[in-house]
Amino acid sequence: QSTMSITILSGPVGAGGNFYSARTLTDANGRVSHIEGDTFWQFVATAHSQDAREVFQVIIRAMIAAAIPFSRAGYHVLIDFSISPQFLPTARKIVKEEALNYVVVLPSFNVLCGTQPCRLR
Repeated sequence: QSTMSITILSGPVGAGGNFYSARTLTDANGRVSHIEGDTFWQFVATAHSQDAREVFQVIIRAMIAAAIPFSRAGYHVLIDFSISPQFLPTARKIVKEEALNYVVVLPSFNVLCGTQPCRLR
């Protein structure tokens, strides 16, 4: 069993996570698995709750759990999704002994305001 690592690439919407994950995948050596978190929304046909936060938590747990078989098969797994640091203790419980990394893309104020409507104007 050749375990590799799971890396969560997070940050605010419009921060450039997709750019950095594509760059990371291009530069990576060895086997890499890319889990694009937004695709998990389509797996919810009928929500179990009216509270979007509860559904969001289920989606995050599902994508973290989906990374485990890839990591155990020797893949470096990159999860590209905005995941709050408050979720890391739960992620740690899910992945158990797998190596877990958390990377946050922190763009400048100008970058964020250039990619989406700036609410502070």
